[in-house]
Order: sequence, then C-alpha cells, then structure tokens
Amino acid sequence: MASTDTDSPDIDECSTSNGGCGQVCQNSPGTFSCACNQGYTLGADGKTCNDIDECALNTDGCEHLCTNTNGSFVCSCPEGLKLDNSGTNCVAADACLSLSCSPANIATCAVVSGAETCMCAAGYELGSNATVCQDINECNTVCNGTNIACTNMEGSHTCGCVAGFYLETAGDGTVSCVATKSFSGSIKITSRTYTADLADMTSAAFKTLAASVKTTLDDLYTSKLGDAFKGTEITGFSNGSIVTDYNVNLAPSSNETANSLSTALSDAIQDSGGSGAFSFDPSSISVSDVDECASAGANSCHMQATCDNTEGSYTCTCLTGYTDSSPAGTKSGSICEAQWTVFAP
Repeated sequence: MASTDTDSPDIDECSTSNGGCGQVCQNSPGTFSCACNQGYTLGADGKTCNDIDECALNTDGCEHLCTNTNGSFVCSCPEGLKLDNSGTNCVAADACLSLSCSPANIATCAVVSGAETCMCAAGYELGSNATVCQDINECNTVCNGTNIACTNMEGSHTCGCVAGFYLETAGDGTVSCVATKSFSGSIKITSRTYTADLADMTSAAFKTLAASVKTTLDDLYTSKLGDAFKGTEITGFSNGSIVTDYNVNLAPSSNETANSLSTALSDAIQDSGGSGAFSFDPSSISVSDVDECASAGANSCHMQATCDNTEGSYTCTCLTGYTDSSPAGTKSGSICEAQWTVFAP
C-alpha cells in the first residue's frame, strides 16, 4: 500500500542546528516554530530572540534605578538606600532619628554622607523645605515643544502629539512631533492567545506585546513603503485570537490610501512567507481613514476655525473675520485671532 502524507514520519527540524532558532525550537507534526526564553521576544524573522528592555518599557517595577541586562533587569537605589526583600523597592540603609519626610509612601529618610536626608520616589522631587516630596511636572521639562500634547499625572506623565503629528524619540531621549498622514488599522494575530491583562494599556503584558508587534508591523510596512512610512502606534488589543488595533503614520507627501495600505501590508506578509514573529491573518486586515473632524478633541483646529477632513489628514481654516496666527511648524488654523477694524476719528 502506497504511503500518504499522513503516513510519513515527521521530520524533526529542531534536531538540525536547532531549526535555525536563536533559543527554543518547538517541533510539531509537519512543521516547527521558534520561541524565546523569558525576558526575550521573537524578532521579525521569526527566529532571532531580542532582549526585552524592561527599563525602557517601564515594566520593571523598580522604585528608583533600573539597569537592563540580557533577558532581565536589575533594580538599584541611590546612595543611602538599599533594596528590600522585594528586589524592586528601596529602604533606608540607616534609619533617621530626627528628620521626618512626607508623604510616607513616596518619601524616604536616609543617612547620606552622615546627614539625614529626604529622598523621593521616581517622578517626584523635594520641595523648597527639603522634607516634602512633590510631583515633577514633566510637561515643563522632558515633554514639551511644538505640537506636543502632554498630560501630567501624579508621579508620572503621558507624552504624545496633537492630531496630524507623530511622536519621534531621538537617541538622546528628546522627543519631537513630525507632521504625518495617519490611518487607522487592525489585523488579527493567530499565533497568540488573548489574555485579560492585554486590555490594560498600563500592564507589562500590553507594553511588551505592543512593542514587539510594533517592531514587526514597522518592518513589514517599511519593506513596501520605504521612506514614505514613519511608524505605527499600537492602540489596543481585543479578543479573537488577538485583534490588534493600530495607527499607521506616513510622510505628508505620501500618496498612499487606505486601500493601498491594506494591500501593502498583505503583500509584505505574503513575501515574508509567514515566518515572522507573529502569524497574521491577511484576510483580517482593515485600514481606514480617521475623520479627525468628527470630534473636537481629535483635531487641533481653533474654535473659530472650520475643520475639513481629508484622506489621512485634515485642514483648519479660520472663519471670516479672524486671522490665522498659528505659530510656525503648527497646523494652519490652530490659532485664530479676531480682526479689529480701526475707524478714523
């Protein structure tokens, strides 16, 4: 009786050069897949394992200082403090006897160079009396500039851009907002299982997966769009394997449309042979224009300006009787000032 494919013995691809996998090779009937150890994420080629920088993603939980290492990270403390048993929080190496610091859950008193000193958790600084920790308004320091939208929060902040601009971070950590065309997209990941913590954008699970998916989508879009492509932003995950919602940002001069972006991503996935870090369902790709004019909070038009939606962007036009006083580098119509008529006596 002739053998069929189902009768043929499985070839264990992992037995030869670990299947080409950087770390873990998982054999299965008729195929294999690569995986990574904890602290690493699978690269866009589906084989290489890249270190997860927990410090950069802010998933480390360190109270003060974080140092990234291969596959992990190490927390440390400023002078006068030491790690407690949690390995992430800092306590006084030598307890203070007289000085009192507040608030209790943010401030710590420690002996530094022989002097009792108040020290603050990350995101806080000492006030003028040197005993009370107060919030640092990062919107006045690390997250400010033209077209930047910053929200300060107690002990933290969020940094983004007004509609029509994309946040770029330089090698030295400085941020800037560059003009873009923006579209909304979604795609289904079939190689992963949805978990409830992916609904929380502040969770380590969300931040880690979002960073990995962004890298993969960026590589796929770049392979088809080149310099016209600026970057993606992951905006959410939902159930259904894992449905990924994202924004795709393009150079303002780009002629790409929602339809051409769908085709570009589908073609890039096909060209990769489906061997990347994630198995995507090309039939699930959906890309559409974002109507920034649909709500006031989605555009930067002045209240005395009209908003007109365009594919990938929008325009603002000051109303009759108002002058466009928008600063250089910002979107026209973002500041409109009333024209005053001076009558001769």
